[in-house]
Amino acid sequence: MGLLVGHLFVEPVIMADGGPYWAELKKNADGVGTGWDKFWAEMLQDALQFRQSFVWVNVPARAGEEEELDNALDQERRGDLDAFLVKISGESVVDWGESVQGRLQWIMVETKDWIRTDPTQPAVCVWRWRHYSDTEIRTWEWTDPAGNNSAPAEAAEAREMSVVVHQYGTLPVVRLGLPRLMWMGDKLHDPALRLTRSENSLDWALHQAAHALLWIKSKWGDEGTPVLGPGYYLPLGED
Repeated sequence: MGLLVGHLFVEPVIMADGGPYWAELKKNADGVGTGWDKFWAEMLQDALQFRQSFVWVNVPARAGEEEELDNALDQERRGDLDAFLVKISGESVVDWGESVQGRLQWIMVETKDWIRTDPTQPAVCVWRWRHYSDTEIRTWEWTDPAGNNSAPAEAAEAREMSVVVHQYGTLPVVRLGLPRLMWMGDKLHDPALRLTRSENSLDWALHQAAHALLWIKSKWGDEGTPVLGPGYYLPLGED
């Protein structure tokens, strides 16, 4: 998969001059320093494995309402419209809905994070579910009340953490989907499984057969062979 992705991104993407925002986005697509080419190369590799990957188009959260914004120009001046991209692996998307035309309408994302607030404390497993729709983003969390960090049971109830009503007017998530014939993970699944099983069988056969064998060399023949336990050995003559 890496070889195919490398061929597709061997030439850097050229963006039309759209101003400082687009120049910065090319260098830092996700807000943590990942360049545009590298970001989409990783998303393509994820799609090759799971057939589809998703990207959340997010904008900076406003810390407060200390300044009134009258129009989009004020929002642009503050940087509130400087969107960045957030990766959502196809493996994490557990459900989604589409319109009759095939347009993505909502997705449900499940993630499992290990949280450690203090280096002296053990990590806690936190399960999160995030629902994205055309109008809002809702988040739920669940942790094992017994402290065993086990997976939630079917009857477990998650706690709703937040409801963010956005004004995008559309689902703020785009999907990178591949046709079935280009889904490399599906094509490689059976050959990889057969190869793994063959290697495992070969390793087990070698493990069973290739063991150290004790041999004893003596000029007195069988009379000089010592008394041994139930293990195997090979007596040899003098020459």
